Amino acid sequence: MTSPLHVRLSWTLLGVLGLAAVVAAAAHELGHHAIAAVECGGFGRVTFTRFQELEGCRSIVANISGPAISFAILWLGAIALAGGRAPLRGLAAVVASMPLLRLGSVASGGDDWTYTAGLLTGDRHVVLLTVAVLCLIVPPLVFAWRRLSNRRRWLLLPALLILPVAPGIVLQVIDVAVYHRWIDDPASFTQPTFLGIPIVVMAVYGTAAFCFARWAYPWLKRNEPAAES
Repeated sequence: MTSPLHVRLSWTLLGVLGLAAVVAAAAHELGHHAIAAVECGGFGRVTFTRFQELEGCRSIVANISGPAISFAILWLGAIALAGGRAPLRGLAAVVASMPLLRLGSVASGGDDWTYTAGLLTGDRHVVLLTVAVLCLIVPPLVFAWRRLSNRRRWLLLPALLILPVAPGIVLQVIDVAVYHRWIDDPASFTQPTFLGIPIVVMAVYGTAAFCFARWAYPWLKRNEPAAES
């Protein structure tokens, strides 16, 4: 029998979820980058929020892979929530996938999938893809809603979905100010890079992954609710 999940909002929890969101964002962008390298036969360029294939190559699979990775994280979280053994870790995965950001991106026509649809058909199919994304994100959010036992879950769940996105906003601002040059005008970019990744970007993602593995994930595991028999 699954036990209820009562979440106590705290700075520690928000820090854990923020780290999880950065790690999920890294999986999203580096997934683009790695798959494009395989498909194109060499590494292109990637930053915190953008990627570019190797010059002269257009990788359809790489373009659709980032959101696919994010949705896979979302659904793995939903399965953990529904299964009962690791609901807190499942909730963290749902939050880290940033489903509201995915929805906003596709609805605005700026998502990887709408971009790819434009490449393939000449039309971004914003309405159709927005409906598809809604079908992907609503069931996991319903699982999360039903599993939470907090009296004010109508406030808690939106807060959990929105607040941990803050680190991503900071990275987006830094990207626009500094690292988009690496995508748009690499000749003017003077920072060191490795395999198409600026060293600072690599260091931030690596540090986030290390802190998540050594601190955040163990914290989530320790704070899982006891299963009911």
